[in-house]
Parts: sequence; structure tokens; C-alpha cells
Amino acid sequence: MLNMKIKRLIKPGPARLILLAALLGIFGPIATAMAFKVIKNVNSGEPVVDKIVIFEKGKTEGLTFKDDANCKMEIVDGSIECKIIGNEAIAPKIYWTPNGDLKATFDPRKYNFLILTCRLEGNTKQTNPTGKISELRPDNLWFVATLFNEKNERAGLANLADVSENTRTPDKTETLKIPMVLLTQSPNDVTSIQAVGFMWSAAHANQYRDFKLVIDKISLAD
Repeated sequence: MLNMKIKRLIKPGPARLILLAALLGIFGPIATAMAFKVIKNVNSGEPVVDKIVIFEKGKTEGLTFKDDANCKMEIVDGSIECKIIGNEAIAPKIYWTPNGDLKATFDPRKYNFLILTCRLEGNTKQTNPTGKISELRPDNLWFVATLFNEKNERAGLANLADVSENTRTPDKTETLKIPMVLLTQSPNDVTSIQAVGFMWSAAHANQYRDFKLVIDKISLAD
């Protein structure tokens, strides 16, 4: 119980060490005996630095897409655009050709962040029992980013709203810094990632999605 309380109290950030010292002073030998390990501190406050750029607006050579009729991806004005229609579940993927430091696969555990500069435009049209059609755009659309390994298995998930500055699925272009730890918590192999992708569960039968995902940059950063 004590261990659980301390884990809840210790939040990421510079205050972590101060709080931990206070806890050690309060709980003495009991707290000292507890073992925990800090793997990475992604809250250093330092600017994020790109290590590998997978895609940048205007530089579209070597990209291939895996999609279907209700989530079609293409290059428009130098950006990746994915038109999302209907109410079925989707899982579009972006693949790349090896080039320089960008290899055929990468190990996400070697990086602190996946950087996505993107926006999700549009809304859902819902047909009510009376036949009236209304437009819906909740703040949190539960639209997630993920990674796929060589077996086409997904890694962890990162809800775009959770990593945005205002906890909303961005409808305006925003640079999202996704902690890589969110994308490596998976029972599947995460050591050889070959695609960056997105996932969206099916909508209700009376809902029709009319969205457009626009991506200006994808990179791996520290």
C-alpha cells in the first residue's frame, strides 16, 4: 500500500527528487528499502532534438502507404493526407525506404519521443431517430498513433488528445511530442518497427465520419 501511494505522489518533473527526499525522510528505513528504477527522464526541460526524420513536408520520396477505401492516404501540397470516411475501424500505415540514418526498421526504445506535426480536420455526422442529421466534434476523438513491427503487430497506443497541449484532438496543426514509453508498452515485439500508423475504433452505425488527417512531420527525437 505504501509503495502504491508513493508511486502516485511522485510525478514526472524536476520536483521528483525533492519529493522523493521528503518521502525518505518521513518513512525512513521502510521507504529506503523499497526498490525502484528510473529508466529515462523525458521531462528534463531541454528542447527536443530530432535524431531521425522519417517524413517532413515537401520531402516525400521513399514513402509508401497501406490503407483502404475508407481511409485513403496520399500526398497533397507536400503533406501526407488521409481522408477518413464512414464508420468502420481503421488502421492506416506509413512505410519508408531506408535512407542514410533511417534504416528499414528502428528500435523505439532508443529514443525519448515520437514527434508528430499534424491535425485532424472534420467532424462526425450523426443521424438521430427523427432523421435529423447533426454534426459532432468532441474535444477527445480517441484517435490514436501507434507503431507496427515486422509482423504487422502494433506496439503501444498514444491518444492524440492526451499528448496535445490543450488535451484536445488537434484540429489545427500542432507538434505533438509523444513519450516513446507510451508506444513501447506492448506484449508484442517493439524492437523492429517498420511503420508508423494510426488506429480508430469503429463508430456507431448511425454515425458517419468525415475527417482528414494532415501530417507535416514524423521524427524520432530525444
